[in-house]
Amino acid sequence: MSPIDLVILALVIAVVALCVRSLARSGGSCSSCASKDSCAVHLSGSGECPAAKRMLERADEAADRASR
Repeated sequence: MSPIDLVILALVIAVVALCVRSLARSGGSCSSCASKDSCAVHLSGSGECPAAKRMLERADEAADRASR
């Protein structure tokens, strides 16, 4: 391998390591939810996620409309 190949390989490994680190530190299933700061389920740590529940209801409605 040439030196440039080693540099590129090192950069790819570093980027993958940073991505894995970011995912590990992101903080669970609510980490990307826009409502997490005001969500009682997120604050208490128990219950059903209302955002996910609404999303699934809308997906079911859309699937029902598409199947007609």
